[in-house]
Amino acid sequence: MGRTSVGVLLLGLILSGCSKNSSTTTPTSTTDTTTGAVTVTDVQVAGGPVLTGLRVRSQLTATAIKSDGTTADVTLLSTWLSSDPTVAAISPAGVVTTIGAGGTHITAAYSGVIGSVDLGVRPITTTFAGPVTDSTGQRGTFTITIQSSVDPAPTTTDADVTGSMQVGNQPAIQLRGDFSESSGVLYLSTSDAPLRFTANVAGGSVNGSYTDPNGVTGTFVSTSMTTR
Repeated sequence: MGRTSVGVLLLGLILSGCSKNSSTTTPTSTTDTTTGAVTVTDVQVAGGPVLTGLRVRSQLTATAIKSDGTTADVTLLSTWLSSDPTVAAISPAGVVTTIGAGGTHITAAYSGVIGSVDLGVRPITTTFAGPVTDSTGQRGTFTITIQSSVDPAPTTTDADVTGSMQVGNQPAIQLRGDFSESSGVLYLSTSDAPLRFTANVAGGSVNGSYTDPNGVTGTFVSTSMTTR
């Protein structure tokens, strides 16, 4: 074989190899299989739509619904708000405390998503009435109204108390104070007279006594109880 033939053969092999290499290294497109981040699509707030009684506490919960179908309790991670704090207040932990009769809108915000629930408050008042007798023999009557049920419950706090007392020919005095749901103790005072009171609620009845600056004492025991 001549040198010319050999040169042609080698050139053909080189060109053939270049053609094969070019076809196997052509870049191909790829698909991005990276999945998106899981997001919060909804926040659901759960709790009783109506609470009965003033200064009653109730735990609300917030649940996040995620884009991957899972859920998470976000009660302690949410930002809580009451549209009317004069009806019910809400703590950062989602504990609502009733303040007054009416309705309010409670919201829980988490990760840019807001959930809500409408809450109504119905007050309970318990009124006691009965006779008063003091150490001088004078008699009279009293009325005490507690702004709640008198049944101890772990969800309640101290309740507001109002009332009046009239003894003998003396003008009626206005009473105010607090009732401890847990202990049953009535903390009474009045701006109309310098009296010191001791009273409690037990067995559905109010029992109490008072002392004035002159040493005159009195006792009062309820004979009726009305709840509404």
